[in-house]
Amino acid sequence: MGDIVSESTGDFISVRLGDFVGIRRADCGLHQIERLMRLQGLRARPRRRRLPKDGDDRQLQTVPANLLDRQFAAERPNQKWIADFTYLWTAEGWLYVAAVIDLFSRRVVGWSMSAAMTAQLV
Repeated sequence: MGDIVSESTGDFISVRLGDFVGIRRADCGLHQIERLMRLQGLRARPRRRRLPKDGDDRQLQTVPANLLDRQFAAERPNQKWIADFTYLWTAEGWLYVAAVIDLFSRRVVGWSMSAAMTAQLV
C-alpha cells in the first residue's frame, strides 16, 4: 500500500485506496483498509477547497467615502442601507450572495445571487 501512495499524489482515502488496489468489499472492509494504513503510518490527505479569487481588479481610487462613519443607528426606515456579500460552496461551484439591509429595521430589503463576483451582483 505504501508504494501505491508514494507513487501517487498522496491524497488517497481508504475507500479510494481499496478501489485502486482492486480489493472488493467482500475481501477487505473499509475499517481493515484504514487499520492497515494506520499500521504502515499512512494518513489520508483530504483535498482542500480553495477560496475563490476576486480577480484583483479593484482600484484604490474607486473606494467610496465612508458616509456612515460607524454610526449604525437609523431614526426612520430607508434612511441608511448597508450591503454585504458572501460566497458559498455548492455542488456546482462557488455561489456569490449579496444582500442590502435597512439599518432601521435590520431586515433584508434586497438580495441577489450569481455564479460570478461582478459589480452587477451588488
